[in-house]
Amino acid sequence: MKKIVAFILAVLVMGIIAPITLVNAETASTLNEYAIDNIKILEDDKGNLLLSDNVTGEKVTLSINNDDSASLKMNDGEIKEVSRDEVGNIYVDNKLEIPSPVGSVDSTIPSIQKRAASKWIYFQTTYYDTTTQGNLQSIALGLFSLMPYVGTVATIAGIIQTARNLNAPTLYVKVNQYHTKGYQFYKYDSFFYSNKARTKLVKRVTKEKRMW
Repeated sequence: MKKIVAFILAVLVMGIIAPITLVNAETASTLNEYAIDNIKILEDDKGNLLLSDNVTGEKVTLSINNDDSASLKMNDGEIKEVSRDEVGNIYVDNKLEIPSPVGSVDSTIPSIQKRAASKWIYFQTTYYDTTTQGNLQSIALGLFSLMPYVGTVATIAGIIQTARNLNAPTLYVKVNQYHTKGYQFYKYDSFFYSNKARTKLVKRVTKEKRMW
């Protein structure tokens, strides 16, 4: 009789534990999936990105700490540290990987700012380039370089895919930057072009960011 009672109790305990375990497994991580040609991008609920090449089988994980810091976990398990300086240069393990173009900052006030009063105060315009081609590390760094100005991975992936469809190996970017009087809010008005002269617009994205 004691053995029967013990068995029944064990079954009841398993019945209680199993549903809890199932719920935890389902809510542990929410994945969003995007694609750039043969490259699949999975985004978890912490903002980490897993990039995988369906052709080569290569995989890279981009873990983002903030707008200026991230890490790359390579296919062989190697960890590389990624950083961005104040002028937009991107470094991998303290070595310059994506330079900010020379003369990339312009302080000329755009004409639209001159014509109308606004809560936004013009700060500067920056110019930089980012690749739409290359290996997974190049694509991951391209995503990282665009995030402060665009934000969502879905939008960035869409912009890169559009540039690829136009056979543009490089995106040429112009960002007009604004802030409010107390510097609490910043606005990034970004223009993405498929040519170096920046005349063929691929997409325009505006992002507002609260600093504190």
